[in-house]
Amino acid sequence: MGSRPVGRELDEVMFDRTLSRAEQLAQTAKYYTAHLSGLHAVNNSLRQVAARAFTQRFTDIALGITKRNAALDKRLATSGLDESNIDGVLEGIRRFVDVDKQADSKITGIRWEEWQKVDPQSADLFRLATWREARRAVQEHTIGETAPWMNTTIGKILTQFRTFTLVAHSKQFLHGVNHADMQTATAWSLSSLFAGLSYTAQTSLNYAHNERELQRRLTIENISKSAFQRSGFSSLIPMGIDTVANFTSGESIFAYGRTTGLGTGAITGNPTFDLVSTKGLG
Repeated sequence: MGSRPVGRELDEVMFDRTLSRAEQLAQTAKYYTAHLSGLHAVNNSLRQVAARAFTQRFTDIALGITKRNAALDKRLATSGLDESNIDGVLEGIRRFVDVDKQADSKITGIRWEEWQKVDPQSADLFRLATWREARRAVQEHTIGETAPWMNTTIGKILTQFRTFTLVAHSKQFLHGVNHADMQTATAWSLSSLFAGLSYTAQTSLNYAHNERELQRRLTIENISKSAFQRSGFSSLIPMGIDTVANFTSGESIFAYGRTTGLGTGAITGNPTFDLVSTKGLG
């Protein structure tokens, strides 16, 4: 955390020491806020659950419980496991992953040190594949998954609170469209379901003492639109629609979906623009 000099992540034409220090201070505050709020603990738990699920699924493939087909191989290839290395990984799982055959082959342990000693290449490939799948499942990203312009000073201003949405475009939307299978349909359906539940819960708490506003925001139409907007796979679609709507009708189709309460258009939903235009600072 402290060794990550944000102002020097990418070289820029202009470099200001004061702004760099302020940015580093903001990142430090963000780091501790995430820990104190429990966000990091939740993300770690989600990563562990996703990693265990992927490991169990791949073990089922290695043991023949889950049959391989073209669609499954296509999915595994996106995690770095293709026809050139998948057989070695499967063999490693059969040799070094311990399962309880009386409990539907549930994993009881992995002898990582032994695997690493005997066949380090397949062990590393499997670790990397598990890491990729876990991060995709919880929608985590690194600087390498964002466009270079997003990490400049202007880029950071333009993409405030939008990084999740922008990265979800490739990790969720394009990835799902590429596979277009039952797993994608299930993932997108569950994403919409939980997004709708979170919107309903948040709205019920925020407007518990305003019955009129509560009824207006909790209509089937508004819940459905907000569930779609908060789903990872929707990515840039709601923002694109509302950006056009803002310029044409002056209204927003997805007016209540953002957890921050900001607008949904590309311009009106920017925190800096909102601060200047609606808080009387302009």
